[in-house]
Amino acid sequence: MISIIYAIVCMFSLCLGLYFGFKIAKKEQIKTPIEMVKRKIEEKKEQEIYDEQIETFNNILHNINNYDGTSKNQKEIKNNAKLL
Repeated sequence: MISIIYAIVCMFSLCLGLYFGFKIAKKEQIKTPIEMVKRKIEEKKEQEIYDEQIETFNNILHNINNYDGTSKNQKEIKNNAKLL
């Protein structure tokens, strides 16, 4: 039973080596899981900042459209340093 597992592990390692070897020969960048996770985290942070900016601008437009000389019907705008 153990010898079958060793044979499977050896074949898997050989296939992985060939796969990455061909990628290196073609000068393709090999993406590691760590890089992919970091990229996803950065994209999520950028999306959150973008969503906050959109919400702030929508509130500003709402306030402009509803302005009647008083503070009625005005939405609170967060003081956001990451606006632009």
